[in-house]
Amino acid sequence: MSVDAADILNALGQHLLTMADCPPVIWPNKKPAALPDKPYLVAQIAGKNTARRAVSNGAKATTGQLIVTVVHDLDGYSTAADRLAQSVADQFDLDTPIPATGGQIRLRQEPTVVDGYSDDVSWRVPVVIPWRAK
Repeated sequence: MSVDAADILNALGQHLLTMADCPPVIWPNKKPAALPDKPYLVAQIAGKNTARRAVSNGAKATTGQLIVTVVHDLDGYSTAADRLAQSVADQFDLDTPIPATGGQIRLRQEPTVVDGYSDDVSWRVPVVIPWRAK
C-alpha cells in the first residue's frame, strides 16, 4: 500500500494547520473568494517523484517538497515574516512521522527557510519542506 498524491497534500496540510496561531492558508488550485489579510500562507507541492525501491521488495516511495510561502506586509522589517517562516519550519520535525491514508510521511531533511523577496505588493518568505511518503 502507498500514499497517493491527494493524501500526501491532505496529510501535510492537516499537519501544518495544527501549528499554534496558524494564519489562513491558500491551497493549490483553490482560489479564495478574497485574499485573506496578511500574513497568510501559500502551500504548494513541488518536485514530486514516485519510484520503486529495490531495497524494500519493490515498494513504492514518493518524494517531493512542500513549499509554504509566508506572505507578509511589504515595506516593513522582515522580522515578523522571518519568525512566522521559522514557526512553519519548526512545525515539521525531522523525527516525527506524519500519518497519511495508506502509509506515512517523513521528512528527508530539516525544513529550510529561504531568503525573502518582494513581489511588489507583499514580502514573501518560502519554507521548503522535503518529504518522503511510503
